[in-house]
Parts: sequence; structure tokens; C-alpha cells
Amino acid sequence: MKKIISFVAVAAIALGFASCKPEVDNTIDVTISTLGTSKNVTFWDGTVKPSKYGFWELNAADTTYAVKLRNSGKLINVVAGEYDVAKLDDENSYILKLADSTKIHFTSGKITVIEDDGGDRVIAKGKVIGSDNNAYNLRIVFQAPYAFETKEITA
Repeated sequence: MKKIISFVAVAAIALGFASCKPEVDNTIDVTISTLGTSKNVTFWDGTVKPSKYGFWELNAADTTYAVKLRNSGKLINVVAGEYDVAKLDDENSYILKLADSTKIHFTSGKITVIEDDGGDRVIAKGKVIGSDNNAYNLRIVFQAPYAFETKEITA
């Protein structure tokens, strides 16, 4: 009998912890890339040795949202990595709803930043919970400008 009561008590506690998980109102996908039709993505790398600022910043916008991401740690020398939202600069990391200028700060989640193509492509992706109680699946892609096509001209 003690085993049954213990089992029921443990199950009730586990169920109580599971129900405390924060629920979100909606899950919203935000994908902005210089590789598609939206070209409003900029990246500033302040981790390179000559500048010595030690932080990076990624800005992106489409017709619905503007997203700004900046790490909060100073004096880092590598952009790539996994950033908990606590490691992002709260004042300079947010989603802006363009329709009504609502600024949504991050309450939890992680962003993974990947440098590819010799540092010419930066991808930030992850899931964050916003202060509006919505979950945002972010995928921001910056590609440094390059020639799409080359032509040889004889003059």
C-alpha cells in the first residue's frame, strides 16, 4: 500500500512540474534573408582585431518585422556560437512589429550563430519566447554582397 501511495505522490508531483511549463499564445516563423527577395539584412562584426569592440550586431527587416540581435559580452573575438537570450544585449536585441511599432524583448530561448563561406555568410537561428508571450522561430541570413554573374567585355 505504501508503494502505491508513493507512486501516486511522485506522479502528482511530476504532473505538477510538467503543467508549470510556460505556455505560449502562438508560434511565429520569422525568416529574413539576403539570399531571397528581402534584402534588408546587415551585419556588423566588431570582433575583428582592428576594431577591438568585441561584439557583433545583426539587423534584418521585412514587411512585417524588424529583428535586431547583438551579443552583450564585450571583448569576444568569435561570432559563431550558441547564445542564450541572457547573453544578448537586451536593449539592442528585440523584434519590432512594424504594423504598430511594438517592441518585443526576449524572455527565454537560444540563438545559434553560424559563420559560413569564410565569414561572408552569417546565419542566426533559434527559438525565443517574446515578452508578448509568443514563440518566435528566427532564421536570419546575411550574405556579403557578391557578383551574381560576371561578363567579359572587350573594349
